[in-house]
Amino acid sequence: MDKNERKEMAADIANSMLDEFSKSVKRVVSLFGSETEALNKVLLPELREVTGYNLPGVGCTPAIPTTYMGEKRDLRRLLAGSGWMDTLYKVEDFCVQGISGAIHPGDYLEIPLKVKAAKVSGVEYEALDLESTVLTVTHVFKNRVIFCFEDVLFSGPINEDDTNKGGFKESALAKYLNTTFLEPFSEIKDFLALNKDDLRITLPTRYEVFGEGEPEANWTDEPCQLEYFKRRKNRIKVDRDDDTMWYWLSTPYAAAASHFCNVSTDGNAGTRYASSGDGGCAPAFCVA
Repeated sequence: MDKNERKEMAADIANSMLDEFSKSVKRVVSLFGSETEALNKVLLPELREVTGYNLPGVGCTPAIPTTYMGEKRDLRRLLAGSGWMDTLYKVEDFCVQGISGAIHPGDYLEIPLKVKAAKVSGVEYEALDLESTVLTVTHVFKNRVIFCFEDVLFSGPINEDDTNKGGFKESALAKYLNTTFLEPFSEIKDFLALNKDDLRITLPTRYEVFGEGEPEANWTDEPCQLEYFKRRKNRIKVDRDDDTMWYWLSTPYAAAASHFCNVSTDGNAGTRYASSGDGGCAPAFCVA
């Protein structure tokens, strides 16, 4: 059986299941005085039990997931968002309500990403035109959710010259991320929290990824290792060709004024010269 035949068989099975589901729903509705009564008394409770998802009833508040059903869940489906931006609005609403714990590290959101080319502080950054790329939840606090791009989006240096003077805040890469790269997020810019350097988009710190070295956090007073990065496999990233690639962190390497910290292709800690042009970039931001 070839691939197309398997797809046709799967479609036939799905259609048959949906036909039976439709008939069953109609039978349930016929037993109650109204569709609303059937929905709230039988159908929604049953779906909640099966999916672990607090589906809203008629006139109810927005849905909130009730149980954790695995390491990775699609946030758009989980939060019933109509699109990626609408879903991030819902994440922000959860943060405001202090119920962001309903979301878990590893949950993800697929977004398109179009960014024009730019030259910042002597460094040229390529244009990006991605139909789909993945944002992954790396840590959840009561009133904020930290996201990081799952893959390396582009490669380039942190600075034109080999220096970490002024830290990441004063770097060419930080300026690019918070100007040109930020433009596709302009509609939701106001609820992207400012980090310790007053940046909305940044890179994770060494401490956030490895839980070692000088305690340093982006968006919290008490530094911690981000939950998602506790597993080595989640620290390893690939580029758009699906090849493993080392990538930058925002922490300057204290032992050398020309270096920034990085994550190697095997998920270990390392350092590189700030002008290394093959450095990968997987930006991070916080919704609060």
